[in-house]
Order: sequence, then structure tokens, then C-alpha cells
Amino acid sequence: MKTVRDKLRRLTLIAMKGLHLVGFALLLGEIAYSHSINLHIEAADLAALAHGRQIVSLASHRLIMSGLALMVVSGIVMALVRYGLRWPRWILVKTVCTILFAVMAFFFVFPAVNHATAWAVRSAQDHQRHAEYAFWLGRETSFGTVTLLLLIVSGALALWKPRLNFQACTERSGIKRDGHQRGGFGCAVLKSVMAGLPALQDGEPGQVRKEAATAIYCKCRGLGSPLSFSALVWGA
Repeated sequence: MKTVRDKLRRLTLIAMKGLHLVGFALLLGEIAYSHSINLHIEAADLAALAHGRQIVSLASHRLIMSGLALMVVSGIVMALVRYGLRWPRWILVKTVCTILFAVMAFFFVFPAVNHATAWAVRSAQDHQRHAEYAFWLGRETSFGTVTLLLLIVSGALALWKPRLNFQACTERSGIKRDGHQRGGFGCAVLKSVMAGLPALQDGEPGQVRKEAATAIYCKCRGLGSPLSFSALVWGA
């Protein structure tokens, strides 16, 4: 039964991670797509300017909303399947970045896109480019840069979660590292230190109150070692 549950958990994580990457690609692709269109229509005539801005508005609303929905739903499912209700700090930080991204998109980027498109259409109708179009286009660019930075930070947190998990593990274990204690320890090793002093040599019993503890050889990966592929994929 445990094997079936583990397989189901692994398949769920793979599926949700795939959807998460699709959502990330939609958001990043929309930003690049809109930027390329804006550069292409900048020197075009007013009719092409209005048509291009309508495409930018449509792509911004559809792709950003779809990508954000995929990232939020898949991220919540992955966090619940992997950690339950006790989420590590890096997930909380990533959640804050996602919330800020949504706030910037819905309350700053979308209104700026709509206003820039409206003034582009009005410029085509009046046969002259209005100054308001450049103003709202500048605000759209500024707000879009902030959302792009939030997206990059969110992706970086997902890639470097093993190191952040290590730091959280040391804090939960109550072990303080001074200047002489460098290098990585796993959670299991840290918890074993809490039980008492180990024996001096391999296989030698060490006494902790009335309970005997035996030291065993354990090779751990330090913080300076390269991250393994399984640690990046499964957070193990």
C-alpha cells in the first residue's frame, strides 16, 4: 500500500511540476511577445500601431491570466503533496512573490495596457499620435519590468530550494554553527547530535545518560558540493 501511495505521489508531483513549468513559460513568453510587438510597431504607421496594440492587449490578458492560474493551482498542489500544511520558508517567500505578481498584473499592468491600446486606437482615428500613448506605454514598460523581476525571483527560489531547506533544517534542529563549524549536515545527522555526544571511533559505544549510542560512519554532502539532480527535482 505504501508503494502504491508513493508512486501516486510521485506521479502527481511530476504532473503538477509540468503544469507549473507551462504556466511559467506562458508568463515569460507573453512578456517577451508583447515587448517584441511593441518594438515592431513603434516605427509603423498609426493603423498598424492600433492593430498591434490590440494584439498586445489580448495576449496580455489571456496568457497572463492562464499562466498565473496554472502556476498558483499547481504550486499549491505540489506544496500540499510534498510538505502537507507545514510549508518551508522558501515556499512562503515564493507565495509572497506570486501574490505581488498578481497585484502588479491586475492593478497596474492591465490598466496601463488598456490605456495605451485605447490611445493607440484614438491616434489612428485622429491621424496623429497623441502624447498620452507614450505616457501609458512607459508606465506599461515600468510595471512590466517589476513583474518580470518578481517572476525571476520566484523561479530562482524554486531552483535553489535545497540550500534554503538546509538552512531551515538547521534552525528547526536548534544547532548553531560558529566559525569553526562549516560544511553541510543532513537533518538526520543534526537530530542525532541532539541525542548526545557520539563515540570517538566507528563502532565504539558512547553513553548518553542511561542509553547507549553507537557512532556510525555517515558521509554527508557539504554546502560547497555540487547539487545533485535528484535534489533539484525532488527536493530530497
